[in-house]
Amino acid sequence: MGKVISFLLILLFLLAFVSGCGGTAPAQSPSPSSAPPSETPPPPPETSPPIVTEGAKRFSLGESFEYSKATFTFKKAEFRDQIPVFLGETFYSPKNGKYLVVYFSFKGNKENESAGVNTDIFVLKDSQGRSFQMSTYTSNHEANSLALEEGMEVAGMLLWSQEEEKDSLLVYDIPSDSSGFTMNIIYQEGQVLKTFAIIDLGL
Repeated sequence: MGKVISFLLILLFLLAFVSGCGGTAPAQSPSPSSAPPSETPPPPPETSPPIVTEGAKRFSLGESFEYSKATFTFKKAEFRDQIPVFLGETFYSPKNGKYLVVYFSFKGNKENESAGVNTDIFVLKDSQGRSFQMSTYTSNHEANSLALEEGMEVAGMLLWSQEEEKDSLLVYDIPSDSSGFTMNIIYQEGQVLKTFAIIDLGL
């Protein structure tokens, strides 16, 4: 019963959010304070130029860092063969081999504009040099469903201005032979994609 109430509340929030947006363009995620504002979100890996990693800060699981006046802490990562459909009895299955679920916490800052976090800033990389973005390799149904199932905030609903710390997660559909993962927080400076932080996921 609790899941049904949570689902209805989230559905009402989404409907209110969509109606409030009207025909305006969505606000972009802010860039880190050390870089000028990004005018466009990062393009998907298939069309993007190489991502510059020089100067990126490195972190391990459990270490917190500040990005765009918000605080991120990546907590754990795990493989999954299936992901349950929220309020259903069926499961999502990976198309490319396996799922990698990355758990993190997020705390915004009231000084930021009330814009949603663009999940394209989270780029997963493996030891073979391949890059994965959640919006490219899944339709986000898996991540949204699992977040609701586990009582977490949907990543796409995080706001840069929210001060309450929220737990969330990301889901990537990756090849079976993929290993040696890092999470890369990227931003766009002019026509160049740069890396703000690299988090070793321990897998």
